[in-house]
Amino acid sequence: MDMKVGATDYGCQVNFFQNMDFQSIIRSEIRSKIKKGNKFTCYAIPGMDKILLLDYLRFSFGSCFGPKSMVTLGGNNVVFCTDLIYNAGNEKKKEVLNESKEVLISELNDLKVLNWDREYFNPSILDGEEWDLELVYNDGKKKLINGYNLYPGSQPDSTEKTPEFIKLLNALNNLINAPGFFF
Repeated sequence: MDMKVGATDYGCQVNFFQNMDFQSIIRSEIRSKIKKGNKFTCYAIPGMDKILLLDYLRFSFGSCFGPKSMVTLGGNNVVFCTDLIYNAGNEKKKEVLNESKEVLISELNDLKVLNWDREYFNPSILDGEEWDLELVYNDGKKKLINGYNLYPGSQPDSTEKTPEFIKLLNALNNLINAPGFFF
């Protein structure tokens, strides 16, 4: 069912079409009409605050001065390794089935990673764990999140991994089919 919503900021009408193809939105035309102040119809798709396509994922996690583990997903190939600092070259490569990638996308959406802050930083600890998550999704959108002794959902003075972060680690362990890789 189509819905119409008025968007008074730009004097336009926003239509939500349930079955509209994302590729059919012409961003440059919309931008130029906004600049000119014209009335126009722009299209939005319900759920665009979610990952629909995952083009690239890189996650690293480990001690600031010790071993680190990393997973990189590009297309349907995943590369993962541990102890990046002292043991370079121990990478493992796997092909990822579309079903596994869809499960990962679902888990990332359940965790609402697109709503996570850009940085989680606990300045009271000088040595500890650091982590980075980089995503390229929905045909080119990018999200970079990093942390240093703090995790999504943490209290500012806590160093404990949160349930959200543990779920992320488990989702990545499942993707590479290596339980305990990040624990």
